[in-house]
Amino acid sequence: MKCSFHELKGINVKMTNLVIRSSAGVLFEVSRVKEPPIRLVRGRFSSKYVKEGYDESLAELERWSDLSLSTEYGRRAEQALRWKKS
Repeated sequence: MKCSFHELKGINVKMTNLVIRSSAGVLFEVSRVKEPPIRLVRGRFSSKYVKEGYDESLAELERWSDLSLSTEYGRRAEQALRWKKS
């Protein structure tokens, strides 16, 4: 399907207006809630992409949790005491 420049320009303007209207509506709704979200992901693709990123971050936290927890002061002191006793 071929479109002229003016038809494409008209489609672009319509899409831009739609995006502006939908963004304004979302901002209006968010502004009315008691605890608005820190991050707001719009759309199915964006939501899936962000969720996958968080899942990867959580998996990495789990992989390194032993090392992370071993840096805690109380735990290090306990390990040092156990080592000295043995």
